[in-house]
Amino acid sequence: MEPLVINYPIDRQYNLNMALDNLLPTYFKERLGGGRHRGGWRTEFNLHEQSSMAIDELVSWIESILPKVSAYFSKAKKGEGLNFKQDAFKITHMWGIRYDKGNCVTPHNHFPLSLSMGYYIRTPKGCSPLKIEGKKIKVRAGQCIFFLGSDWHSIDPEPIGGRTLIAANILYKP
Repeated sequence: MEPLVINYPIDRQYNLNMALDNLLPTYFKERLGGGRHRGGWRTEFNLHEQSSMAIDELVSWIESILPKVSAYFSKAKKGEGLNFKQDAFKITHMWGIRYDKGNCVTPHNHFPLSLSMGYYIRTPKGCSPLKIEGKKIKVRAGQCIFFLGSDWHSIDPEPIGGRTLIAANILYKP
């Protein structure tokens, strides 16, 4: 299934991205798996539980659009009833990632989690695309890309560096 791309409100994007870009470096602690290359820097997986206005704002926005996201992935047609609770999707893990030049992440998935997503803070011109199930997706700052937790995804070695995002896993908890 195609990923779902939703843009953060344009009028608030710059302020949020600046706040997150300034905040995240204090949380980076170790590397992701990059195979032959070094993986990107990452934070702990509980970023959504930190006390920060910028992170809280992003979490609140993500939670507000999860019903729309869940309806999209259910493949329900307009007017069809859903056989699940749209408000039962919850963020279980959230972490920040920064890819320096040469960093990458090997193909992996997040099964058995329901959904995964990435919110892009910095995407320097020429940065590596996100690959989901072999399809390349050019990423832009302010985009939030949702995909199934079972989808295989990766990032090729970063030619530029400085690409920064917040990733999350979402679980259906009826």
